[in-house]
Amino acid sequence: MAWLHRAYCFCCRLNLGVKTLYFLTSSQLVGDKLTVSVTVPEANQYTQYAYYLYRGSSIAQKQLYINHSEFTFVLSEEGMYSVKVFVQTKASPSAPYEKHTQITRLHRY
Repeated sequence: MAWLHRAYCFCCRLNLGVKTLYFLTSSQLVGDKLTVSVTVPEANQYTQYAYYLYRGSSIAQKQLYINHSEFTFVLSEEGMYSVKVFVQTKASPSAPYEKHTQITRLHRY
């Protein structure tokens, strides 16, 4: 398959108590690698990210919560792919996590 490059950004609003937090998700397909980056301007040491790779409407692969705001999936089959991003964050160690999701645009591989 020829080299392919596409990037797209989405913005989501997190409601954390009285504060509203925006985050940005971008995805890029280069060759067989689909990379997703998440920017949470007010991220802290408790902010975590999970990434679910979808092929069509089915989950192809999951990366459970990690501390990295970027993750790369290696694609092995042709199809239409998107990534559902989960962001969880909290203000302090004893506070409950606030969880939010966002789906990237479709990428054809």
